[in-house]
Amino acid sequence: MKVTDILPTDENDVIELISVILPQALLELSGIALESHWQQDKSGWMFRVDSENPAIPLQRHVHIAKGKHASTKNLQVSWNVDGTRHDKNAFNDSLGRQRYVQDLARRVLKLDSTITLEDANRREDVIVDHSEPTFSADRTQAYVRFFLKV
Repeated sequence: MKVTDILPTDENDVIELISVILPQALLELSGIALESHWQQDKSGWMFRVDSENPAIPLQRHVHIAKGKHASTKNLQVSWNVDGTRHDKNAFNDSLGRQRYVQDLARRVLKLDSTITLEDANRREDVIVDHSEPTFSADRTQAYVRFFLKV
């Protein structure tokens, strides 16, 4: 069925909103991610997958916490899809070392088991560098990419 098949034919009729209801399984098969809201894992852990935003840049990433701590940043862990820590300043080191939490992160991000998640205790000598700023089309936002040279 096409949207045009259900639209009114009278020029005076205007549809302001069209809702489509799909089962979650169909969304998962389509590749559309159900992201940015907390979901409960069967073990009692909560996770939230946030989508990427290349304009910032922001990688797709997961936040994980026990249910009662979903709104407490320092009692969570989060990893980017490339395995690096997402919220480095709010990363709970003891949670990040737990094998189940790491396995949950890999599962919900659909990462291979060979992907190493950034170690909570890893410290290296690094140099921070940045790109030249770019601007939004209306020039109200500036974007600078910061990166580490290891």
